[in-house]
Amino acid sequence: MGGAQIAPSCNVLIASCTASSAPAFAPVTVLVAPTPLPTGKLSVIVFEDDFPLNGEQDAGGGIDVLSPNEPGLGGFEIILWDTYGSLGDVTGQDTHDMFNMPLSNSLAGTIDPSTGFDACPVSAQATTDPTQAGITGRIVTCPKYESDGKTLSPLAGQAVVANLMADKFSVQAYPGADRIARGEEWIQTNTLDGQHPHDSFIRIGEPSYFQEYGPAGYHVSIGFANPAIINARREAVCKGTFGSVGPCTNSIQGQVDVQRLSRTPDQRLYPSGSRDALSWTQCWVSLGDPDGEDFMFTKCDANGNFKFTGVPGGNWRLTIGDQWNDQIIDGLSTPANVGCVPVFPATTCSGGVASLSMGSIGVQQWQSNLYAKVFIDDNKNGIPDAGEIGLPLSYVMIHYRDGHNSNALTTDFNGVANFNETFPLF
Repeated sequence: MGGAQIAPSCNVLIASCTASSAPAFAPVTVLVAPTPLPTGKLSVIVFEDDFPLNGEQDAGGGIDVLSPNEPGLGGFEIILWDTYGSLGDVTGQDTHDMFNMPLSNSLAGTIDPSTGFDACPVSAQATTDPTQAGITGRIVTCPKYESDGKTLSPLAGQAVVANLMADKFSVQAYPGADRIARGEEWIQTNTLDGQHPHDSFIRIGEPSYFQEYGPAGYHVSIGFANPAIINARREAVCKGTFGSVGPCTNSIQGQVDVQRLSRTPDQRLYPSGSRDALSWTQCWVSLGDPDGEDFMFTKCDANGNFKFTGVPGGNWRLTIGDQWNDQIIDGLSTPANVGCVPVFPATTCSGGVASLSMGSIGVQQWQSNLYAKVFIDDNKNGIPDAGEIGLPLSYVMIHYRDGHNSNALTTDFNGVANFNETFPLF
């Protein structure tokens, strides 16, 4: 009852009352939402995050109403994972809506009033019936072009999933099979609080936009970067297309490791010099203008080492992320200044630091790591000593303080169960 007390009509402690003389409680009227409950919607945009790469959509540039920088990415599939309104492992993938119809992008078949073309032709099957325009059972973001194949679509990269029940969903985006077949590599650049899926809370009658404070927007925005697109810009940067730069003869190197807290009361953070705590995820590093294009991208080795060569002279920014989106980016970056920058009207320069060693660059992790081992304790000392074998296929469960389940695994053949993306909630 949410704390609302209902007083009994007859108190047996101070009066003589029986079931035949008076009801235990007076009649109470409870108001509930009328049924059927209105369905909700969930809106998603998938965008290219590389101008600059920072986990946010920095749309801009161009002379049209549609900006060429960080456009929406069509042909990505959206997956909804059902988290049963809680935190922890998902119960499975949502495939049908509240009316038991397969989920799809409800924007499919939307006609652009300014052109008369289909602004979201996600299916090759041409039709004028909007109810038949989608791909059954698949949520696919709207493509780059409208149905004429040449007009840029204002809905590119967007999807609206309609007729949803109230729930907490984990929303994940994948490059479509056609992009994978072309050899494209897309690396996710942002997260809500660790890992690939983004959480979204859908209420009864949720509109197709999310508004909490300030202007409304999408429920979920997911950024991706393509290393090939980024690295292809280096030549244009060296030619001065984006502004004056120094000779492209410099180098930048460093190591990405785990950041550690000092001992209290010192609150400073220090690099640990080791990447062991994040060894299960590969880091990557992107180099670019602090407020503009990224033009060099590389992946770290197993120890977190990276190196750029042929870097143009200038004052640049390093953005560091990882394969599973468990390192915190959130717009954080590290300055990296190498070589020199010509001062107008000069077109060349010399001097500066030609080889920049960044040393250890500490990063923080979004979520927690919990490691368990089940073993045969032959000497009964509670410690896995040498020679004491692990117990495989044992069930290991993480519970919250109130007892409900969070995560579950079975141990491997060494008796080990590693939980690398555990939400740090009490």
